[in-house]
Amino acid sequence: MVDALLRSLAGKVAVQWAKSDQKVVEQQILPQGVREETALSYGTDPAQQLDLYAPNDSTGPLPVLLHFHGGGFFYGDKSLDRAFSFAMAKRGFLVINCNYRLTNQTVRVWHQLQDCADGARWLSSHLAQYNGDQQRVFLSGGSAGAVFAVLLALLEREPDLRRRYKTQPAGLTYRGILSNCGFYAFYHKKLAFRCQRRICFGKGWRDHPLYQGMLWQNLPGLAKLPPVFLLTGHDDWLRGMTLTFDRLLTQNGVPHKLLELPRGREDKLSHLIAAMRPDLPACRMALDSAAQYLLTQVSEHPAAMEKRIQQGSHF
Repeated sequence: MVDALLRSLAGKVAVQWAKSDQKVVEQQILPQGVREETALSYGTDPAQQLDLYAPNDSTGPLPVLLHFHGGGFFYGDKSLDRAFSFAMAKRGFLVINCNYRLTNQTVRVWHQLQDCADGARWLSSHLAQYNGDQQRVFLSGGSAGAVFAVLLALLEREPDLRRRYKTQPAGLTYRGILSNCGFYAFYHKKLAFRCQRRICFGKGWRDHPLYQGMLWQNLPGLAKLPPVFLLTGHDDWLRGMTLTFDRLLTQNGVPHKLLELPRGREDKLSHLIAAMRPDLPACRMALDSAAQYLLTQVSEHPAAMEKRIQQGSHF
C-alpha cells in the first residue's frame, strides 16, 4: 500500500519534471561541427544504451568524458543531456552519454550503479574504435548522475567495493570528475527525501547493507578520488549538497575546484542549467572552466597521483 502510493507520487513528480524539462529542451541551441552516434547498446535491457559525440575536426586521440544524467534515481534520460554532450564535444572531448535503468519495484540504486559500471566496461573495450585517449578519461554526472560518477571512480580503485556491488573493473584510470549540481545528500532527513529513498532503495532501506555502503561516511576510500570539479549555483535548489561535498573533499585531501554560478538576471540559473542550457553565457563560462580544469589534471605525474591515492582517507 505504502509503496504503491509512493510510486504513484513519484510518477506524478516525473510528469511535472518532464514538462518543465521539455520547455528548456525547446530552447536549446546545438553547436555545429559535432558528430553524433546514438542508441548503442552496452547491455540487454532497452535502457542500457549510450550515445557518442565527438568533434568533426578531430585529428588525434580525444580526451574522453563518460557522463551520467540526473533525475533523483527515478526519472531522466540521456536525451536531456544531449545539449551538454554537444557542448563538451565542441570543447574537444569524446563524450559518452550513458543511460541506466530507472528505479522501480525490482531495480534499485545499486542496480543502476552496476549499469554505470557496465557502461564503463563498454567504453574501455571501444576506446580505440572511437579514437579515445586512454590516458585522458574523465567521469561526469549531473545530480544523481554525479553520485554515480563518484562511486564509479571509487569502484575502479576498491576491490572490496566491487565485490559488494557485484561489478567488474573497467580497466580505466579516471583522471578527474565533473560534478554538476550533485545529489550528494540523498540521505537527507527531510520527509520528501525519506520517501524518495523508500522508492529508490526499497523497504527497509535504512539497514540495507547496499544502502549503507553508499553513504559517504562509510566510504573510507574517498581520499582515492581523482580531482573533482564541482559546479553549482545560487539558484540551484540542491546547492547546499554540493557545498557539503566540497567540505568533505577538503577533509579527505582530494584536489578539487568549486564554481558557483551567480544569481541569474535575465535567465534563472537553476538546477542542472549548465547541462540543459550550455549556450547561456554563464554556462559557457562554467563549462570552459570545467574543461580546462579536467585537462590540466593530466599534467600531474602518474607516480605523484598514485602516491596521493595510496595515502588513504582523512575522513
